[in-house]
Amino acid sequence: MDEVNNTGSTPHGSLPPRPPAKSLPSVSRLFPHRSRTEDENRATNVSFRQADNSVLQSPHYNQSSGELYFDQCFRVERRLGAGSFGEVFKVQSKEDGGYYAVKRSRDRFRGESDKRRKLEEVKKHESLSKHPNCVEFYKAWAERGHLYIQTELCKMTLQSYAEQNHKIPEHILWSFLVDLIQGLHHMHSHGLLHLDIKPENIFISFDKVCKLGDFGLSVQMNERDFTDAQEGDPKYLAPELLQGHFGMHADVFSLGITIFELASDLELPRNGDSWHDLRRGRIPWQLTAGISSDLKGLIKSMMNPDFQKRPSLAELMETSVVQRTIAWQRRKRALCRMWNKFQGFLSLLFTLLSAAVFKILSPSKHSMNQDEIDAPVIKHRHPSSWDLSFSDDEIFESDISHGSLGCPLGSLSFSSEEDACNIQHTKPIHNRRPVSPGFEVPGLSFSSCNIWSVEDLGALCQEWSW
Repeated sequence: MDEVNNTGSTPHGSLPPRPPAKSLPSVSRLFPHRSRTEDENRATNVSFRQADNSVLQSPHYNQSSGELYFDQCFRVERRLGAGSFGEVFKVQSKEDGGYYAVKRSRDRFRGESDKRRKLEEVKKHESLSKHPNCVEFYKAWAERGHLYIQTELCKMTLQSYAEQNHKIPEHILWSFLVDLIQGLHHMHSHGLLHLDIKPENIFISFDKVCKLGDFGLSVQMNERDFTDAQEGDPKYLAPELLQGHFGMHADVFSLGITIFELASDLELPRNGDSWHDLRRGRIPWQLTAGISSDLKGLIKSMMNPDFQKRPSLAELMETSVVQRTIAWQRRKRALCRMWNKFQGFLSLLFTLLSAAVFKILSPSKHSMNQDEIDAPVIKHRHPSSWDLSFSDDEIFESDISHGSLGCPLGSLSFSSEEDACNIQHTKPIHNRRPVSPGFEVPGLSFSSCNIWSVEDLGALCQEWSW
């Protein structure tokens, strides 16, 4: 028996056991193994509120199908935009029929660290409670190495609005600024820095409200290590970020220079002397003709080169001009809501009145036309009180070329009772001749007429329009 060393288990003269292959997952004898590729191909829910990221469930999603969850559960209307981080689509949900925006990451996950970094956007968005000036988050999922984020759909970006409107009135600039101040203050109150405020990441809703969106570069303020933080667009970048000074003041600068760009209709420089001049307080106010001193003073304070002297968002909200704008916005939106309700009431009232008028003017299914009421009803027998006497001339002057016969009188002889009650003449009678006993008419055979006079037959002809 081989000698065992002090460490315990490996015999002398034998090779050490091979380490398990790092590329192969451990195998369990109790639970069936599911490969990593199989997990990535399924649409798994991404949420930091739930401990279990389970497979998404939807009546329109078939896991065994080769189609993506995105293609099975949404109808893509059009692509709204694309950037370095991904592309955004306007979609309609097949489940509830609503319209949403879905952002899909451009590249697949390049390992676990890259996946965690991309999922941080979901974590930040989920931690932010609902606010009218922040784009609403609905859900996120991962499938085949890509991240999908479903959010509220807005009408356009602020960048698109600025491209369509080069002379924006000042009252609209104030409305945009106050909306963004409130949205950014909401983010900061939840401990989030946006760090990428620019017109492309600001959205205008269908009721003309500005909303902050795209939290891909946002970071937590309580984090002490900002080495993984990424810089935003250099055109809107605060100068202190280049020295590593992260804080709420950086978002205040980016918001201020964004409003200055809208007010001046200026294409901001990405670098060079003009870029440094704007960050040294040398602002070309001559490009902002027609802008009030209040707005200029607010923009100047937000773009102060010394970030410690910039006003905070709480201080900006306490200024009189911002308070007046907030009060004006509330009154305006309350009136808009009342007007929309009034329009809905008028639409409903018009629909009810139209239905009532149609009900009154349309003929009832139980009513009959007067002509139908007065139409002659064929009788099987005549009352004995009728006077059926006519002269010979009146008999042959009557037009008997058309008409129909009713059921026969009791003295008339027919081949059958059914023939007698369903007699119709399709050919008019043109050859008029005296009527005599035993005469024949096409379709009728009178075997005995000796009890009828010529006057009686004439009366019958006129009465039954034969």
